[in-house]
Amino acid sequence: MRPAVAAMLLVVAGMMLSTAPVVAASPDLLPARDAFQVSAKLDADGITVRYRVADGYYLYRDKIRFESDPVVRGKPRLPKSLTKHDEFFGKSEIYRGEVVIRIPIRTHDGEQVTLTAMSQGCADAGVCYPPSREVLALTAGGGEVFPATMKRSPSGKSLIDALGGKP
Repeated sequence: MRPAVAAMLLVVAGMMLSTAPVVAASPDLLPARDAFQVSAKLDADGITVRYRVADGYYLYRDKIRFESDPVVRGKPRLPKSLTKHDEFFGKSEIYRGEVVIRIPIRTHDGEQVTLTAMSQGCADAGVCYPPSREVLALTAGGGEVFPATMKRSPSGKSLIDALGGKP
């Protein structure tokens, strides 16, 4: 083996070994769905979207967006946020803990809206998640709905039940 190639391999091996303790000491990260749990409820006065942000994580305020079918014309009412200097995005507005967002809309019991909630957040450990999209099928008066999972809402219905599927 050539001396230059051998030296390069030693440098690379040394770099890999020197970072091994850092990787091993890194905290276990939650899946995005667990770090940034989202649910929504549709009632006569609008949509209530609730994010439950796990301890040690945060959501970017300017990365929260919504789309709906049919189109909801009301502008989301975002709560007051915290200011953070973020190493990835600079000065940023963020949310921690529980975040409740209201989207005004007039509905009647039984009306349906498909809401797509988009967001992005990071862990305090310095890892940012890619943007996420969660789809929630809402029925006015139908209780709190979670993304397409088997998790039940207080009303006892999951999204799969609401869509007529079998759990």
